[in-house]
Amino acid sequence: MDKNSQDWKDEVQYLTDTQNAVDSKVQNIEDNINNRREIVEEMKEQYTQRSHDLDTYEKQEVYQRIDDFMMFANSQLDLGEALKKAKIKPYFARIDFKEDEDKVKVYLGLRGIDDDKQIFVIDWRAPIGELFYEYGLGKAEFESPEGLVKGEVTTKRQYDINEGQLVDVYDVDINIFDEYLQKVLAKVNTDKLHNIASTIQKEQNEIIRDLKSDLVVVQGFVGSGKTTVALHRIAYMLYRLTSLKSTNILIFSLNEEFLRHISGVLPELGEQNTRTATFTKFVQRLLKITSGVESMDEFVTRFTGMDNKCRNIALKKLDYKMRDKIQKFLTKFNDELHFTHGFKLKKQEFTRVILNDLLQKEFGTLSPVERMKSIKNYICNLVNIKDDKLVNMINDELYVRLSSPIDFFTVYNKFMESNGLPICDFDAKIKYEDAVLLCTMRQLYTELLVKMDIKQIVIDEAQEYPLLFIDFLMRAFPHAQFSMFGDDNQCTTAGAMNSLKDLLNLNILYGDKKYYVLDKTYRSSEEIVEYANALIDAKHHNAFRLKVGFDVQELPLSNTVNQVSQQICEILEKVVPDKATIGIIVGDKEYAKNLYAELFKCMANRVGIVQDSHSSIDNQVQVVPVALSKGLEFDTAIVVLDGGLFESDFANHHKYIACTRAINKLFVLKK
Repeated sequence: MDKNSQDWKDEVQYLTDTQNAVDSKVQNIEDNINNRREIVEEMKEQYTQRSHDLDTYEKQEVYQRIDDFMMFANSQLDLGEALKKAKIKPYFARIDFKEDEDKVKVYLGLRGIDDDKQIFVIDWRAPIGELFYEYGLGKAEFESPEGLVKGEVTTKRQYDINEGQLVDVYDVDINIFDEYLQKVLAKVNTDKLHNIASTIQKEQNEIIRDLKSDLVVVQGFVGSGKTTVALHRIAYMLYRLTSLKSTNILIFSLNEEFLRHISGVLPELGEQNTRTATFTKFVQRLLKITSGVESMDEFVTRFTGMDNKCRNIALKKLDYKMRDKIQKFLTKFNDELHFTHGFKLKKQEFTRVILNDLLQKEFGTLSPVERMKSIKNYICNLVNIKDDKLVNMINDELYVRLSSPIDFFTVYNKFMESNGLPICDFDAKIKYEDAVLLCTMRQLYTELLVKMDIKQIVIDEAQEYPLLFIDFLMRAFPHAQFSMFGDDNQCTTAGAMNSLKDLLNLNILYGDKKYYVLDKTYRSSEEIVEYANALIDAKHHNAFRLKVGFDVQELPLSNTVNQVSQQICEILEKVVPDKATIGIIVGDKEYAKNLYAELFKCMANRVGIVQDSHSSIDNQVQVVPVALSKGLEFDTAIVVLDGGLFESDFANHHKYIACTRAINKLFVLKK
């Protein structure tokens, strides 16, 4: 836009008016807090002087009013801080919409901004905001609370606002203007994911605003923004579904570092972070295992070193057919469970026949543990026993007369033995494949329903999970809706599902199911995308970012870690900007440790290492084993193709993942 035009001057004035409205609102908030604070201070002073004259009810009333003020003050302070942040960039787009003879000008931002006289900015998640993401100039419609509204989009604009100053204005048509998006993507990357509300594409918007489907499955190619879309989908649901709170949402992630990587997005969008879980923590809490649970990345590394016999055992445990085998085993186990003999209590005889009738008929529909509780309660009520010691004694007497122990972990190992599989050592760290199977058995054995008020479950990197575990989650959370995001091309875990489409065949959720594909990649340059696609023979080529003029550099890999360290230092000195983030992706954890030790000698505090799923990324240069690199991105990546997972069954997929961590520059050190 011509910066000497009246249109530009009008836009500058509107920005100023909006910022003034923010200042006014913040001032009103501070005034309201101060006014109420004076009232409360006066109340506290009167209470101090008259406390001996007040009865209990009056004292409680004073305490309640003070608590109410504190809650009010905290919420208002949070609102004030949010508005101050909004002032820096209060909006990013504008839509002019004409309905018959009525015209409306709508500015869209991360949060609504208004004063007593005017609405300056509307939240991007409001129904009318859909016009910006779904339509170009011309006929358009949106679903308002009052019904379908039809009209015409006459103006569609995108704004570049930096530190409260209007930098540029773009008039756009169907899609978010390429020039603006290219400019956004070209910015130097940080170690945190950010919101994309200003650049959401039409195909992404459809996923974000789908509130009808009970199961949403998204196949998103690397760099397609699937994780960011997942977070914006959560923010949209929290805005539109009044009964939904952040505590009702559970996000599954592969590791803790990735959860930290995405932790800023929802607060940027005006929402609180949700509940989160990794596979390890969730299973450990669910099964109450104190010895620890193997993480997915640990399993991926261990599987690489297994012989064929051990591999076959692991794959058998992760096979979806195991669910039916467990079900048949438990049915037989329950049918054959019986009391070997009876006992007398207070002249009342409970024969073996009576006890078995209670076990198999009266309480036969319950799980074994619940059946035993019910029989114990029945006997205690019948003979009028209430003393805890006697109740516990009866419980012990019942258990010693059972034909088989019914402890869950003992039953699991009985199932293992019946299928010719090695039993699980529950005193040691639980193997990943056992953890998956234990979840399935736990659900079938006790008809488990997880006692968490979860209404929405979002699973990132869903392609890495066995169908067996996803099946378990759906049964354990029967009232939740599921959103699953992944990429079949990045599947590296043995025993994982064959394709994300397999999820659509799980007949557990009976509502609508929707499968989406995101086939454009916004992360890496065109040169990097072309190179990475060739590694897995991928036919698609949908790099949105243009060529940056830097071809992927393949360099001969030195023989020793010390020499590799010197190679990397030379690369960083010559071609990497000071502020760029650099990821050094290697084949395994051991190599990462050795390389980090060498790099530390010449870089000191500039370099860090990701050693496990709990590590954080706090340094400009980061050494990362490829198994822990998913979801991360760096301005420059240096991939060291030496050993570990780069020589495994999934070697090319791991190389693909490693190379696509790069945004602008990629170096590959290979033998």
